[in-house]
Amino acid sequence: MNAPVKLDKCLNIQQVLSQFDNIKLKHFSLPCHAIAELPEHDRELYFCQLAMLLLAGGSISANQQRLLQLLLPTMGLASKLPTLMARAQQLEQKDLETGIEQLKEKELTKTFIVDTLVLCRLEQPLNQDQCQILAELVALLELHHADMEHLSQVAALILGLPQADKLPSNFNPDPLKLDCWEEFLYRELTAEHLQAGVHNGYWRISKSLSIEFPFTLDNIKIVFTQNGKLTVKAIGDINLNNLLLVNPVISIHKNDWGNLSIYNCKIEGAYPKNKKLSALTIDGLTSTIERTHFKTKDARALRAISGKIKIKECTFDECGNSELVGGGVSSRAEILCIIRTSFSNCKAKIAGGIRATHADIKNCKLEKCNSQYIKECDFDLENREKSVAFGHNAGGVFLNNIKGEHDIEQCEFEDSSVKVVFKQHYDLMRNCKMLDSTLAVDDSSSHIYCEQNARKSINRVYLGVFSGTSGKVPYQSWWDDF
Repeated sequence: MNAPVKLDKCLNIQQVLSQFDNIKLKHFSLPCHAIAELPEHDRELYFCQLAMLLLAGGSISANQQRLLQLLLPTMGLASKLPTLMARAQQLEQKDLETGIEQLKEKELTKTFIVDTLVLCRLEQPLNQDQCQILAELVALLELHHADMEHLSQVAALILGLPQADKLPSNFNPDPLKLDCWEEFLYRELTAEHLQAGVHNGYWRISKSLSIEFPFTLDNIKIVFTQNGKLTVKAIGDINLNNLLLVNPVISIHKNDWGNLSIYNCKIEGAYPKNKKLSALTIDGLTSTIERTHFKTKDARALRAISGKIKIKECTFDECGNSELVGGGVSSRAEILCIIRTSFSNCKAKIAGGIRATHADIKNCKLEKCNSQYIKECDFDLENREKSVAFGHNAGGVFLNNIKGEHDIEQCEFEDSSVKVVFKQHYDLMRNCKMLDSTLAVDDSSSHIYCEQNARKSINRVYLGVFSGTSGKVPYQSWWDDF
């Protein structure tokens, strides 16, 4: 049996933590502090006042020093900790007076108090000397007892202390200018919060959350972490107004009589490509989405399984990935109406912009949307280079089971081709403009007919009536990965 190995030294935990901090500074730095754009002298004075209060507590702990090292780069003061800590011990009356005037002038009084409380209360409550100095400073900054009570609760939220539970549900940190602490300001969104109604603040969803009641969300930011998902099965109206949703995975199903309304929202994020996710899935609702911006890298922005959906004055930018069907919108909804909406740089296996069984598309613009699976339309078999130059087949729109007239009207397609499948002869497109794009039509004979429509406008297109050279390629079904 081998003799046990004798260790001469214990692991230096603080050294390991410091090394992790260096990695964080390199790859995951905190957002910029509110003072980051001020002149250097003003930034240094702000930090020295913080350090003065911290030093009043005695020696600085290893954890406090680590936090200072993370905080300094957000202020544009990296590598200055020793110099500034020495200066903080020699502040004169004129420095303090200038610092107080600066805090008032720049509306940073409450920001400063929160920074102070976070640093000083990191490991233990403030001591008597710190409390005395802080009380004098609060009086000079003309803050009231109610202000301090609220700011103490905000600092507790950042530090994960129980006093944060006293914050109101509509707490909005934006006026406090706490961008550098943003990730610590999020509170877990629960069913109880949703049922009560949430009308402000920063929230997160870090696990699967299922609810069965209608709700309203206003003026909030919600971050969905890796396992965060919201599933709704409700009877009643659901209203989402002025939201910022980061990496959302939301599914709303079978609402027997209510409506879904989404207005003035931003839905954005970067998703794992292999999971083939949709940011928003709708099934069985009457839905209206207006003035909303989607930017969902490597995820489909909207999946509609059934229902009636109206999309108006929205933008879809960089949505989808090469493994999905429909990068911006993929719909089997009975009614899908898209009006004055733009799609740019969206991609998918088929239909980077819009994939739908039924759709009315009016006054929309699709630019540089492409399909990764079919890379060209062989309308000119003798000049393959020319064919490739006119973009990807069905990159912009892929429709089938079309049953109305003028389903695509007053639209512009730039490097975003169109494919349409139907079995009746009727007026399909009116007053559309296609630039570096192709139009492909599949009729009852199950062949695709391609026409070059680059750099000219289309007034009317009838099935089988084309000017130009046409070729044929086999038809395929694209619902396998819906």
